[in-house]
Amino acid sequence: MKALVTGGTGFLGTHLVTELLHDDWTVRVLARRVGRATRLPEGVEVVIGDLDDNGVLGEAARGADVVFHLAAATSGPWEAHAATTVEGTRRMLEACHDAGVRRFILASSIVVYDKSGRVPGEVIRESSELLEAAPAAGAYARGKLEAERLARQYMLGAAGGSKGNRSAASPADAGRMEVVIVRPGLVYGPGRLAFPHLGELFGETRVAYGSPSLLLPLVEACSCARALVHLATSTAAGGRTYNVIDAHSTTRDEYLRAIESVTGHRPRTLYLPARPVAFACGMLGRIGRAAGVTRMAELSQDKIRARSIELRYDTSALQADTSWRPLQSFEHGLARTLELPAVGPRRSIERVGIVGAGAMARAHAAALRRVPGVRIVGILDTDLAAAESLATSAGGAPAFDDSRQFYGRARPDLVH
Repeated sequence: MKALVTGGTGFLGTHLVTELLHDDWTVRVLARRVGRATRLPEGVEVVIGDLDDNGVLGEAARGADVVFHLAAATSGPWEAHAATTVEGTRRMLEACHDAGVRRFILASSIVVYDKSGRVPGEVIRESSELLEAAPAAGAYARGKLEAERLARQYMLGAAGGSKGNRSAASPADAGRMEVVIVRPGLVYGPGRLAFPHLGELFGETRVAYGSPSLLLPLVEACSCARALVHLATSTAAGGRTYNVIDAHSTTRDEYLRAIESVTGHRPRTLYLPARPVAFACGMLGRIGRAAGVTRMAELSQDKIRARSIELRYDTSALQADTSWRPLQSFEHGLARTLELPAVGPRRSIERVGIVGAGAMARAHAAALRRVPGVRIVGILDTDLAAAESLATSAGGAPAFDDSRQFYGRARPDLVH
């Protein structure tokens, strides 16, 4: 079996590539940059290119039996998500259809569920109500919702062909590509131990909304990757949607304490009551809209509610249609996280650059200066004076307000 993985050099993608190779798949990865692809295991075929290049997408999809579409924007304004997550999914669906791919697996997220009006402890199933794909949902969730809409349109035969004229056909039609939508929870593992549900970091203080005993919908990276591999070959999965969450119940405070034991560093966490903060954000949003402000801060009323309500996610459909079983123990998942080697050879990281000169950048600079063998080689910010101020406190590193000069002269191994 031959697989194409988009986003294969990313966090979840690298774990998926490893699992596929373990099961003797032939693996091809679509990567935007050569540098990140060099860390992939030996034997992986790499196609370099972007999701906006139809020729590259056709080349990448050619000969693949299954395509795992993980590539998506994870930050930035809506325009970035529209171009990468939404338009990239549309182009990838068309390229895979034209290449005769048998199954297309779309990685979405549990962020697509509408959590307003939910009761704590309520069970979320794949059929539960979704958010509206509107600006209020946030750019990331909106992008995932729109990508799912395109996938469902294809499943229903409503998507246009590569030239805009694909005929409406049943997903069961002979030769028609099957589409599977996967909604993972909060994926953790080597390289990713933090996520927004833990709170916003301001210097040495983390501000979280709701209770420290909030149960987190976690899924360990290898567990999630195994679910994707199982869905690639399940005869029952075509045209269906699945939640992917591990079975263990870990609270936010338990998770933070476990991470502290790993990193040796735990900022002071300030828990704010979610309801008053959500109300205040709602008021600010209404005031901003009345004043004609079209772009409000990422911290919205809906996001606070979503990150502070405790919900359960049903994975019985995934377990019924595959032999995948969720991890029962967070300790097991954390232990596996600590034991796993990196995917591919790691470069020695000595030269670190910092983008930004605010409070978060200062916290990163202070932490980096305590790491043996690491040198801060440049600070980049549109405010040159702010960059120079941080550069002085960071040991005299050069400051830049031009990204080309920053990368060309500082030559960082890693950028924070």
